[in-house]
Amino acid sequence: MRKIRLVYLLVALFLTVTFLISGCGQKQPDVSTPTEPAGTEDDTGEESDEPAEEEPAAKDLEPYTFTHYFNYDWWGIKPWGEDEVSKYLSEKFNIHVEFAKPDSDPQAKLNVMISSGDLPDSIMMDRGTDNIRLAQLGLLQPLEPFMEQNPNYQDNVLPQTIELLKIDGKVYGIPNWSRKAASGGNDVWIYNLRLW
Repeated sequence: MRKIRLVYLLVALFLTVTFLISGCGQKQPDVSTPTEPAGTEDDTGEESDEPAEEEPAAKDLEPYTFTHYFNYDWWGIKPWGEDEVSKYLSEKFNIHVEFAKPDSDPQAKLNVMISSGDLPDSIMMDRGTDNIRLAQLGLLQPLEPFMEQNPNYQDNVLPQTIELLKIDGKVYGIPNWSRKAASGGNDVWIYNLRLW
């Protein structure tokens, strides 16, 4: 179950980044011709009365909620569904994210969550003793099986950075602003209109 939740989290994070990038572009004028609802043409050029295959609507998808914890008392939380990206993800994929953070003393809150076994699906935190302790207690999911299925991690993180992130020979986290480009990951997030 934890593996499935981690996969959903990674998919949601990837989609969020993708939509942030694509949402920064300028809308092109619509120059396409109107479509005819009577039928669609197949590969042979003949019309067919079969309806085009549609993607499943959110109502057809099983609702999925996962929790994400920010281990910082200063972190500002924006509720899920208030911005356009999370609204779109909710409607399209029937996904809901519950964000949480400590009111004060993040160390104490994390210790209580560890000792009670009430951990969220994902945690944003600094590398350090808490991160190492969670890994050694077996409370973190190694990312290697997912890295084998999708090379996106290796494509964007330098091999020496991956080695630095390992705890007891396994990778458990994704670094902020990870990118092989000289500017780090910032050029993924920033769109400069002056370039056009």
